[in-house]
Amino acid sequence: MKFRYVRKKVRNQEGAISAVLMIVLVLVVVIGAAFSFDYGNGLVVKENLQNATDAGALAGAIELARDQVKNDDKTRAENYALSVASLNKAGNEAVSSATAGTSVNVSMSPNTMPRTVTVTATKTTGNIFARLIGWNSMPVSSRSTASVSQGITQVKPNQLMPLAVSLDHRPSKGPQKNKALQDVVGNGQPFTIVLNPQNETNGAWLKNWSGKQNPLLTFGQDQLITNGVKASLVKDLSPGDRMNIPIMTGGPPFNKSRTIVGVIGFEVTKINFPQEIEGTIIEPLILDGTPGEPILSDVDQSGLNFLKNNAAWTISLTD
Repeated sequence: MKFRYVRKKVRNQEGAISAVLMIVLVLVVVIGAAFSFDYGNGLVVKENLQNATDAGALAGAIELARDQVKNDDKTRAENYALSVASLNKAGNEAVSSATAGTSVNVSMSPNTMPRTVTVTATKTTGNIFARLIGWNSMPVSSRSTASVSQGITQVKPNQLMPLAVSLDHRPSKGPQKNKALQDVVGNGQPFTIVLNPQNETNGAWLKNWSGKQNPLLTFGQDQLITNGVKASLVKDLSPGDRMNIPIMTGGPPFNKSRTIVGVIGFEVTKINFPQEIEGTIIEPLILDGTPGEPILSDVDQSGLNFLKNNAAWTISLTD
């Protein structure tokens, strides 16, 4: 009888332990589910914040893509970054310091290359299930830096016109008589792209692509076939149009491959169809490409100075 009594007591203890373990397991599952739900929500908010800071940093960096950055440019860069970030939402609320529980800040380095704009955003998200264990809220943050560089070694596709202009050729006749592109000093100076006749021409259409669907181009290395026939594209141009145009070296006849050495920005002022495009040299539009200075062996010092002074800007997320 004593033996049976001990066995019954042990069984009662085992049942009590099992019940305690079951309660502990249930609590662990509940806590885990609460943590997972609210943590997952935090990850979604973080992704939303990241999109906002990425967009804001890129937007602000645009204002620093200029030869000289003034105080007004810095102010515009900060305001533009904050404005674009606020157009994005996280947790169904604007990513803006005007939103309760959200803080957005902009810092920049505008005086050294590469110039940078950094946008940081922090948002306090309210937890739902994790409140049961005393975890009422969770801070979520993101940080993005966009870098601005002048000078580009490689241009990505679909950005340039299929029209190349000679950097150093001085025609013997015509509107650009004895004046090469590299002789043009400063933005806003007039220049005429002449496509015909041969003793006046300083440019040529390219055969390698149509529209603005240029291939990946590495300055100082890649060669393109000139003397294409794209006169119909001139009809589509109007005064005020802005475009990026690749630069080659040498003069006519433009019927062989030429190395691309750079790019200029050009604003159209008048069309003399089909052989002349009048306009002015402007800062190149911002290009998507690889920052740096290409190695150019066939360009003289005057040409190198022109290319440096008119170098394209590129903006990219670097952090």
